[in-house]
Amino acid sequence: MTIHKSKGLEFKAVYLIALDDTAFWDFKSDPDATRRALFVAISRAKLYLTFTFAQSRSNLNFHSGKQSHQLISEFYDLIEPLIK
Repeated sequence: MTIHKSKGLEFKAVYLIALDDTAFWDFKSDPDATRRALFVAISRAKLYLTFTFAQSRSNLNFHSGKQSHQLISEFYDLIEPLIK
């Protein structure tokens, strides 16, 4: 399910896969909209929020090569205090 389709719904667990700079490609052009989208995503979780990050990706169809989360590091800064 996409983030936008999940708006208004709640789930026991939410998984954000590949939370890296290439996942939020609009961050540079519209950081506020990207922040709102992430808030929608993380606020859907009732009990568990899991997100992943790959150091590198070898799939040629989806942003292959070394990955980073420098552009969206503020997301990690927001989420980190919530981790128990």
